[in-house]
Amino acid sequence: MAGSSAHTVLRLFYENGPASQMEIARKLRITKAASNQHFSRLIEENYITESAVQPNPRGRPSQVWQIDSARNFFLGLTVEDGALGAVLTDFSENVLIRANRHLHDRADQTALLKLLDDLLKTILNKISKLGGRLLQCFAAIPGMIDQEGLITNCPNFHALDGLNLDQLLAERYSIPVFSDACSNAYIAAECRNISQDSTIMILNWSDGIGLSVICNGVPLQWPAVNVKRFRGLWDFSHIRIVKEGRLCHCGKRGCLEAYYGGNALVELNPELHVSSAEELANAVINDAAGARRVVSEAAAALAEQLYWVIELFGIDTVIFSGTLASAFEYYHRAFCDRLKSFYTDEEFAVFSIRQGDPSPENIQLGAALVAKNFFFYPQRLRNSRGIWNKTGKLNPLSK
Repeated sequence: MAGSSAHTVLRLFYENGPASQMEIARKLRITKAASNQHFSRLIEENYITESAVQPNPRGRPSQVWQIDSARNFFLGLTVEDGALGAVLTDFSENVLIRANRHLHDRADQTALLKLLDDLLKTILNKISKLGGRLLQCFAAIPGMIDQEGLITNCPNFHALDGLNLDQLLAERYSIPVFSDACSNAYIAAECRNISQDSTIMILNWSDGIGLSVICNGVPLQWPAVNVKRFRGLWDFSHIRIVKEGRLCHCGKRGCLEAYYGGNALVELNPELHVSSAEELANAVINDAAGARRVVSEAAAALAEQLYWVIELFGIDTVIFSGTLASAFEYYHRAFCDRLKSFYTDEEFAVFSIRQGDPSPENIQLGAALVAKNFFFYPQRLRNSRGIWNKTGKLNPLSK
């Protein structure tokens, strides 16, 4: 449907709410008769349904139409902390299904695809019983993805490497899918109730470190063009802080993430006896010996590394999300104290530094919200999807 005249009509309903056929025709600058074909298709295929009757003092009342919320769905898929998650929402963003499947070996692609198959069959069966359709799915990927949707490197979830979920799910299940960085889901989830006038930084502190900046409700993203180097804040965690330092999962040495990502903190501190970022967060919460000190020191180091980003973009709100956000109250002071060392008391007073909602449910909902946005405005995301192909070389311009 994307790009069709019927899709344009549906988008007008999305942007303007319930409307009569005449009102839609006026917005399209066509006659009511010319819009009959579009409306007939949308009604017959259950895209729109009757809403109310609009009185007309000059003649017969007009039928008002609206999108059929109960029969048109969006799906968000996430990969986080060793689990494959999904949420199915209707058009009004009510959650119909929420599910998680845990993968014990993050490098086992066969097991991942089996879990995905089980999950999708459950969801598609639910959609069928409701007599509806899946308009769009968004798959949130915690790694590198190229312009065509090929997942080139998921450092903390290698089972995804080499997959193109857009193609795979379209071929196996006839599902319309768009895959991109998981930061999109975090942004959608965390920014639903924040003032459009804010400049927000979302720090996703989980197995690795992700960073997004949103200004006046718009994520700062750079179009995927043929450039010679990574650009944009999405790769912030792989800025080198130690020349010839620790080997990072990305293949480089000395990256910020190689020292302060959740997995790195686990590896660098064996005395804590934890094996994952999730266990590390729990150790901090339960005041296990040394855990709070380790994470507080890491938070202070992150504040120092983030100072230039905060200044450059005029950040006024910092939101911690991801697995380690659940322990935010225990390292909040360390982060603030280090950041405050760069500012006067008056300057620092303008900042809002807080915990986001680190729950998998929140991020899954964010992915479903991205799916909804992509269905209506696909080019916004297509224009900024990854720049690297499987060999690590730059892709040519998208055709």
